[in-house]
Amino acid sequence: MTNKSLTVTVFIFSLLTSLNVYSAPSAREKADALIENCKQNSKTTSSYAICLDESAKQVDRELQAWVFDAEEKLQAQMGKNGNESILSEYRRANKHYEKFIESQCRSVFFQNLTSSDAANEFRICKIKKTLQRIHQLKEDSID
Repeated sequence: MTNKSLTVTVFIFSLLTSLNVYSAPSAREKADALIENCKQNSKTTSSYAICLDESAKQVDRELQAWVFDAEEKLQAQMGKNGNESILSEYRRANKHYEKFIESQCRSVFFQNLTSSDAANEFRICKIKKTLQRIHQLKEDSID
């Protein structure tokens, strides 16, 4: 295994192993604040669901900005060392992470299927997991 392959492998391994165990307090606090804001400002169950949807979209936009930033940094690094696989592996790992979040939150939905709140539990899960991912990208971007 070459040095470049080893670096990429270690990067992907550390990214994938931290998927479920890394739970940042600041991400949790931000998620709790968004969810509480929706609870406080929603007079009906449908307005609560809409608020959670909008919050999930907002966090997803923030995630996309962090992903884009990380990709730009990797492209710059790629230009310095000529290792083109770094960016493709990062993108591949990120797609796996997105699938992981979706799958985990679907399982939350199915666990709560008999409850009238199943869809909202799915939305809450997406908000929390997405914010955890953002926090992880922030930590990784510290130079």
